[in-house]
Amino acid sequence: MIKLPAFFSDGMVIQKNAKIWGWCEPRQSVTLKFKDVSCNAMADDTGRFEVTLVTDEFGGPHTLTIGDIIIKDVYVGRVWLCGGQSNMEMSIERARLLLEEHVIDDSRIRAFQVEKDVRFDAPATDVVGKWFTATGDNMNELYATPYFFARQLLSTQDSSDITPIGLICNPAGGTPIQGWLPEEIIKDTKYYEELLTVKEEGYIKRVTGEANQHIQKWNDELDSDDSGLSQGWQAKNYDDSAWQTRMLLDTAGLPEHGSVWLRKTLTLPKINTPVTLKFGRVVNKVKIYVNGEQVISVDYMYPPCTCVIPSDLLVEGENVIAVRIVADDNHPQVIPGKEYALVYDNGRFDLSGEWKWQIGKVMPRLEHSVWFYNRPCGLYNHMLAPLLGYSIDGVIWYQGESNTGSPSDYKELFTKFVNLLRVSFGANSTELSKQQYQQHLEHSNTSIPIDELTDLLTNEKIRKINKLDRFKCGGFGKDLPVIMTQLANFVDPFNPIFGRNWAELREQQRQCYLEIPNTAMAVTIDCGEFHDLHPMDKKTVGERLALHARRLAYKEDVVSDGPMAIEAIQYNSGRIVVQFNHGVGLWAKNGHPILEVVYEDGTLASYTEHHHAKIVGETLVVDNPWDEDITHVRFGWDDCPPVTLYNAYNLPASPFKVKVRSVNF
Repeated sequence: MIKLPAFFSDGMVIQKNAKIWGWCEPRQSVTLKFKDVSCNAMADDTGRFEVTLVTDEFGGPHTLTIGDIIIKDVYVGRVWLCGGQSNMEMSIERARLLLEEHVIDDSRIRAFQVEKDVRFDAPATDVVGKWFTATGDNMNELYATPYFFARQLLSTQDSSDITPIGLICNPAGGTPIQGWLPEEIIKDTKYYEELLTVKEEGYIKRVTGEANQHIQKWNDELDSDDSGLSQGWQAKNYDDSAWQTRMLLDTAGLPEHGSVWLRKTLTLPKINTPVTLKFGRVVNKVKIYVNGEQVISVDYMYPPCTCVIPSDLLVEGENVIAVRIVADDNHPQVIPGKEYALVYDNGRFDLSGEWKWQIGKVMPRLEHSVWFYNRPCGLYNHMLAPLLGYSIDGVIWYQGESNTGSPSDYKELFTKFVNLLRVSFGANSTELSKQQYQQHLEHSNTSIPIDELTDLLTNEKIRKINKLDRFKCGGFGKDLPVIMTQLANFVDPFNPIFGRNWAELREQQRQCYLEIPNTAMAVTIDCGEFHDLHPMDKKTVGERLALHARRLAYKEDVVSDGPMAIEAIQYNSGRIVVQFNHGVGLWAKNGHPILEVVYEDGTLASYTEHHHAKIVGETLVVDNPWDEDITHVRFGWDDCPPVTLYNAYNLPASPFKVKVRSVNF
């Protein structure tokens, strides 16, 4: 009996040179038929067989037969792996709140979406998932960034070109880079003890059971003692005349944990069109009632609270909206900067003003269940390892938020991750030549000179690399394009100390781009929302990733980078000049650019001074009146920097920290 991985199934997209594999009886011969061509594959002693299908044309639909298995609706096209965490995972349904007019059916876009889970014992050989076409009812389930990435790639094709885009999507929210690495890599890092702990027999079951019991007990106590539930505070006819009033966004006097109720009575005209309730975001859980009927229930602090109210629920005249907020491990809060309103054709009723309020129940802080998605190796074993070998054009990656707590080792870990991808994916990967590396040097201005590359390219650990060494050496042995997304602007209201950590993580990503050949970085410092970890504008993100793909993977002559700081020079006069690659037409948005001049005492910054900088051609210039030695200058070194630099192509500059070089001139 022949068994195939889940992604070799109806509706799939493969490259022109596509590796196909599966399992059968040991030493069994398996016949494959595709486009009137047949070939045989012999299984090894473990029962695994593998063959590369070669075709010279894009398009479809075709039928692929493997033994007695018939796979229908197969297309030959461009294929990309789309990974990372929640911002890669955001659905089109959620992005529609901002981008509705840009969401269009396109049958040329096909996505295989891997179901999420973790395992720690060993790598899996298969995943759970299926192929979706970007049409009809499927649309809302697709991930927004990969969709807009594919749309941008397709926009460059002739209208008669049916070449499809295949998206292998395996993101998982709340996941650090170490979760996507195998044990062979993790054992040489500080995360290995953590892995050994979760691998202990019975550990996950025990701690999960204990945590779930604690959570259930906490919720049972809250619900049984919540005055709002027992007295029906959600009901339209409940008398709230004795309640105090407060502004919706006011948090003064609220309990740290427990439940809080809000009520608002509003008089509406007769409305004959659909009404949308927009209630921003709430920490941590919220249920919203209209005239006593529940219309919204959100059990997580990040999803938007929005719905279309049933047409028979609102009445002409008096209506009541009741809100129950539950704060378990965070303080209750209605997030500022979002929209709070009833919206309908030719009308809008603002909800951001005064509300009646009352405490339902004060509770101690809830210690949440352990989150195993943030542990080492679990995602690699379950969601990545089974995909390794699928023939792809490249990788787009949006991740890093979950590493902002400890950003200093991100470059090291991400470099190993890229090496892992490059030795594992695709039938078409080739050795990176000196000429290719020299081209990368010229484009990124990385610091490794070509004369040092000779030793790297001839190093036995890179040319004849074994399974473990290939992860460690960092060598430039494969040229699979890897395009990362730099973290967007965001203010973390619960971890303000991490503000500079976000800047440090962005710099780690920037250094990855500068130092790892055949990579690119989509800068999104202008795509975020200061109050939302999951900004809606995934269209701009996808389009910038696609610009890099066009240049890096398909060798199109397009500009894909914004200004990239490469050097800062301090002259005798004290003047500092920051030079950029891709800085043609340099300009600033939202004010004057501000450079931080950093003085260091060896390892830690002792203090900084902020200086307004002038744009002179493709440089930033600041006249420094002090004589002290300056070690670095920084720009945009904050979680949500106010000013952004752009080039003439309206592509933003990456925030940066660059070392200052003194010259006697």
